[in-house]
Amino acid sequence: MDNLTLGMSMPKQDEIYTALSKTGLLKAVQQHPQGLQLPIHEGGFGLSGGQKQLVGLTRMVLQNPKIWLLDEPSASLDGEVESRITSLIRGLSSETTVIFSTHRKSWVALSDRILHLEDGRIKSDTPSSSLTGAMTTTNIKTQSSAAPASQGAK
Repeated sequence: MDNLTLGMSMPKQDEIYTALSKTGLLKAVQQHPQGLQLPIHEGGFGLSGGQKQLVGLTRMVLQNPKIWLLDEPSASLDGEVESRITSLIRGLSSETTVIFSTHRKSWVALSDRILHLEDGRIKSDTPSSSLTGAMTTTNIKTQSSAAPASQGAK
């Protein structure tokens, strides 16, 4: 449990299980004999790549920050868990801004703007609605900024 709550005031047990359920980590926790008491070593030793990402995302859900910064948030996740995460992001408050980098076309729908980076510089800044139908494999390397449409990305 310390791996999920490190550095924050202790959330209630039901808040932890709600966060685990939202990210899809609950199933793994329930299947392990040590459950939430499973020690996780430095670098997430003993966890799969997807589980490491879900631990980080679960921490984000528990902390509920106003700004989420996610680097390839679905890179090690299967389609079902990725769908759960995208639904989670869609359900965030309009007060929340999400900035993410991705190579997956499916994440374009979550964004208001697409920033295409090349050699560390912004090559283009385009509303995602204008790119949705025009995405190709060669230009999918995007830095996306997603915020609820009512707020707009900053």
